[in-house]
Amino acid sequence: MKFKNFIVFSLIISILSAFPVYAADKVEEDIMVIEYDDIEDMVLENNINLEIAKYSIENLEDARDEEREAIRQASELGMTAFTSITNGQINLLRLNRDQIEKSQIYTAKSFFIALHQLSNNIKQLELNKASMEEQLQINKIRYDLGLITESVLNSLETSIKETDVTYNTLINSRDSNEIQFKNILDISSSKEIKLGEIPNVSIDYIESIDLKKDTDLAVKNSISLQIQKQNQSNSREDSKIRSRQNKLTRKDIELSMLNQHNLILEKYDTLENSKKALENLENEFEVSEFKYLVGLISLNDFNTAKRQLDLQRLTVEANEISLFTEAENYEAMKSGMV
Repeated sequence: MKFKNFIVFSLIISILSAFPVYAADKVEEDIMVIEYDDIEDMVLENNINLEIAKYSIENLEDARDEEREAIRQASELGMTAFTSITNGQINLLRLNRDQIEKSQIYTAKSFFIALHQLSNNIKQLELNKASMEEQLQINKIRYDLGLITESVLNSLETSIKETDVTYNTLINSRDSNEIQFKNILDISSSKEIKLGEIPNVSIDYIESIDLKKDTDLAVKNSISLQIQKQNQSNSREDSKIRSRQNKLTRKDIELSMLNQHNLILEKYDTLENSKKALENLENEFEVSEFKYLVGLISLNDFNTAKRQLDLQRLTVEANEISLFTEAENYEAMKSGMV
């Protein structure tokens, strides 16, 4: 069982233009600000897939009630009739609806995070390209002076073109993710949105994790395990086979939770190391800034130091996003998404 596979649930959603306005979501008349903590409520209120699942359950319940009434009337007339719709079928449909709900919420949150990640990647690429373009101007002068070969100049120009291709790919990916994000929340594709900040994951949260307790909760809430049990009940599968299948599923959940907890610890260590590196660069930049002011280094050297600092800040931000992603995956697994 792979947790990351949950994002592949089918997202067949129509885009509608009307969307209820959240008072807290407006900073300007034509811009909707979406905070991470609001996503779950927005999905529950507006997601079309959930509406379809709800109607499917209601239709099956209505059909069952009509069938039961027909059986009752047939019985009064001394006729024999049998039901074709069982409570087990309805329970299974409800579990599938719960699975869709958790999947849509998880996917919407994943798009929110992905959009932040893409924004970070785009900023890093812009800084790298600026550095290469500055180096290209220097290399052109060096080439005119005969200090470097044409192949060196061409190599850098090729790298800049490749960066442009990557940049366009990231822009397209960001736009595609934004459209899918809007679709899940039933927001018009023409509506301008602004994302709130990614919440921070504190060391207090990490230290408070009780893996045993959380794993037990994940097993209890697991929608896939509940669906498995309902299917077993509907098919009247042999109890020994049923018991072994459920045991294997529980083992998968336990392993997934352990791996996810370890991922959180790894991402936290990576974040802390990047913060220390940022602190060192900030100290070095103060020195570079002073040297530039007194004429000890060139503007090019100063700009290089500034870009290195900006890149490291973006690296810290990217690591914060990665840590938050794994923490949210852990919480989703606890809630039954495993």
